Amino acid sequence: EEGILIETADMGMVLVKSDEETIVDASAEIAAGDYITVVYDGMMSRSIPAQITADLIRMYFITGKIISADPEVCGVMLETETHGEVYAYLPEPWLENTAETLKVYFDGAMTMSLPPQIGGQYVVSLG
Repeated sequence: EEGILIETADMGMVLVKSDEETIVDASAEIAAGDYITVVYDGMMSRSIPAQITADLIRMYFITGKIISADPEVCGVMLETETHGEVYAYLPEPWLENTAETLKVYFDGAMTMSLPPQIGGQYVVSLG
């Protein structure tokens, strides 16, 4: 009811509040454990946890089985249920992971090429 409590890499726990002007741009309903991007005006309370009011909350992800990997460009080809084959450029540490299935969070931009391509921002191993 009060907002979304998130854990950030540099500020710790932050309570993200929204109002009637907040834009929520998501490919699915946001749930605990999801990686989200929050845009806000830079103002943050000094409370514990710190509080901000979001201008934009964004969350997009694709889930798929790894078909092939290319360590030179840090990318993987995924077979997804929703988009068929998708090429995902990943943050470097994830190419060392031995998972067969990944959930790749990205900014919502996907090329119209064949196969479509995305730039992964955060990756979760699903096994």
